[in-house]
Amino acid sequence: MIAVATGSDAFLGATASALPRRLASAGSLWVLAVAVYGVGDLASTLVGLQLGATESNPIPAALIELSPGFLAVVVVLSLWKAATMAAFALVAWRLPSPYAAAVPAGLCLIGVTVVGWNASVILSVAS
Repeated sequence: MIAVATGSDAFLGATASALPRRLASAGSLWVLAVAVYGVGDLASTLVGLQLGATESNPIPAALIELSPGFLAVVVVLSLWKAATMAAFALVAWRLPSPYAAAVPAGLCLIGVTVVGWNASVILSVAS
């Protein structure tokens, strides 16, 4: 079914009644949060570490120092990222429904910021 979008939501390609349902669906926000905050940050951190950059977050930095090799660093950072994502999911689960979507949305913003920061560090280390 094709609908003509009217009003201020026309630029989003959705009808005015469909937009709140899309925004209320936090599932896609969690997928994006895992992709950007989880995978994007982890991957860009690992690339940076391979190029000689250092981790600025004190807890993962300490875990990296304790890890005997790069494979151990990958495992430890993956477990750290999974634990933080689980903690954020627990916070979201405890929040009332309209506010729970703020958690993955915030993780998306943090993830984009951190991946951008990591990219700038990678570019400065690589050059």
